[in-house]
Amino acid sequence: MGAVYEFQIAGHLSNELLETFGPSRVLADRDDTVFVRPVADDAELFGLIGRCETLRLRLVGLRQVTVRDRARTSTRDDGGIAPAR
Repeated sequence: MGAVYEFQIAGHLSNELLETFGPSRVLADRDDTVFVRPVADDAELFGLIGRCETLRLRLVGLRQVTVRDRARTSTRDDGGIAPAR
């Protein structure tokens, strides 16, 4: 059974690079890029972590998102960064 995860990457990622991770939400942060996406299983999760390593991105945070957390974030339809509420 899948889950939703929040990935926090040091620095700002371009929209093109973000698209390769397939995020369902991108949250505003002053210093980092934070995106949220569903993950089907452990293999997919470790694959995403490996992609960060391959691209030499510094993964500074990773957490499973609860339903309550999802209700507190906002999204933009254009795929841009939206502030967390």
